[in-house]
Amino acid sequence: TNAVPVDGRHSLPLVYVGLGKAEDYPGKDVAGKLALVSRGEITFAEKVANATKAGAWGVLIFNNRPGLLLAGAGNPGEVSIHGLTIEQQPGLALVDLLQRGPVQVEVSGTAVSPYFYDLLLPEPQRVPPALGYRIDPDNTATIDTAYTSDTATALGTDVRHIARPWPTFSVAFAREVPRPLRRTYLVSANDTRWWHIAWSNAPFDGEFDSSFVRYRGREHLTEQWFGRPSRPGVSALADTQVTRTGDEFTMAVFPFSDAGGHYGWNSAGDEYTTKLYAGNELLHESGAPPIGTFPALSTPATYRLTLDAKRSAPWSLYATETNTSWTFGSRRPPPNRTENPALPQVDYRIPLDERNRAFAGVMYPLALRVGHVPGASGRDIREVQAWMSANDGATWQRIDLIRLGHGTVIALVRHPRLADTTGAISLRVRATDAAGNGVDQTVIRAYGLKSLG
Repeated sequence: TNAVPVDGRHSLPLVYVGLGKAEDYPGKDVAGKLALVSRGEITFAEKVANATKAGAWGVLIFNNRPGLLLAGAGNPGEVSIHGLTIEQQPGLALVDLLQRGPVQVEVSGTAVSPYFYDLLLPEPQRVPPALGYRIDPDNTATIDTAYTSDTATALGTDVRHIARPWPTFSVAFAREVPRPLRRTYLVSANDTRWWHIAWSNAPFDGEFDSSFVRYRGREHLTEQWFGRPSRPGVSALADTQVTRTGDEFTMAVFPFSDAGGHYGWNSAGDEYTTKLYAGNELLHESGAPPIGTFPALSTPATYRLTLDAKRSAPWSLYATETNTSWTFGSRRPPPNRTENPALPQVDYRIPLDERNRAFAGVMYPLALRVGHVPGASGRDIREVQAWMSANDGATWQRIDLIRLGHGTVIALVRHPRLADTTGAISLRVRATDAAGNGVDQTVIRAYGLKSLG
């Protein structure tokens, strides 16, 4: 895994290089060829690195014992040659053929597959002498997945972890995700729970997480990752919500969440300022997102939580700055009881292309849904207001909203001509519920613009 994928059909000379150690290569001409290497003594990543230094087109590693061979070539995005594995017997047969004379092999593959199987086939008691499984729609779920990208090309990573009903462990391999990409996953539907994680930038930068999911046979789902607008958000996972016990808040407000509902962690180079007030009293200030424990007053109070975030990563052209302020009331819960303060949260629904852009110079649909963070049950949303900017927040224009009820509003916004913008639309949303809890959120460069032509 994590080697450069093979695409198309290739005919290559094969060269046997023993264990593939650095000292095995002198006198062996592997430049532009396929190096045949036996498993053993050094790591798979070292074998691949040595073949790379020798100029090999790729490396073919065979097992040194019966059975399949699963190997990692190195970290995603850090391997520059092709990597293949085979079982012991065909590997030894190739060594024997090479002793008789030159060997030419054909290698073929599909670099970016439009589908992927994530299968776990558990045996409830003991493993039977013979294993045979039928994979069909009755025991799989189909997930049509779109990975968007702010840039023309980007290399991401994903992995789907497992959680079984018995003691927990997970065996999973990170996979390269060249973005933008549409891929259909077929995932085992049984008593296994799956946890899908994706990174914007390979190998493990700009992480977005989903919640654990258990699938049903014949279920057909759609998912979108890295979609804009991005904004701070709270996960639906029970241990990553905003709660209060006694005189202490426990918060997990993730600085970036995508339009598909996946919550995003902080990334290298991000800048954050978090402040928590009770009335006008500053209770907490830090240079990190609001994740952890925070003080609360023993008497009832109105709190204000602010998060200012900046991101300047080259793979993140949008949501370069977000400013969010939550206002919420809270009082000390009864002893030994945990409660969820009702912080409002904004979800954005805007039809964007695979590069998170909308057309400039046209009327464009916008939908907003304001509810409360997962785990909280607040009063009805009373008021929603919104503004847009085409010059990164220098000036703002009010958006006329149509209320559909239950915190949902829609609008048609007029995008200026591309030449009259900075190439993106910024958004500001202000909302309150009937109890006075509110959110005021600004997303600079919320999504991109493209020309109609």
